Amino acid sequence: MPEIKASLRYLKISPRKVRLIVNLVKGLSLFDAEMELKHTPNRSAKPLLKLLLSAKANAIHNFQLDPAKLFIKGFRVNCGPIMKRTMPRARGSADIIRHRISHVYVILDTKEDIHSKALNDQGVTKEKEVKEYKNKKITNKVKRTKSTSSVKSTKGQSKPIIQRKVIG
Repeated sequence: MPEIKASLRYLKISPRKVRLIVNLVKGLSLFDAEMELKHTPNRSAKPLLKLLLSAKANAIHNFQLDPAKLFIKGFRVNCGPIMKRTMPRARGSADIIRHRISHVYVILDTKEDIHSKALNDQGVTKEKEVKEYKNKKITNKVKRTKSTSSVKSTKGQSKPIIQRKVIG
């Protein structure tokens, strides 16, 4: 299944400011991201909300997907063209003012597709995955007990005393 994409180009807000809000909603479900953006007071939240709604409409119209199963797979904020203006300063000099512009891209995906893709790529079923995880836990416990057996400490000591053989 192709990814659901939407883009917002030539947004007259600095990419640095847009990335702050993008990092809030990255990885959230579509519903949670919409709620987060509706209640965020930043200026870039409103255009990002419109972008998310556009991506949601693309998913419903083009791919007939349920919006409840969608989540934000990725957000990308790139720098657009920089408009340069001047501001007069003392003694006839001028400073350059850079008005930065952003290009924002969003990719949506469904929750079930990501999990099934990961399992199919690895060729591993859910039961095998759980067994491997338990085996790793057991081996880690064994390793920890072996390494601490050579250290002796007595009651009241803050650091354990390591016994060494004296060759002489």
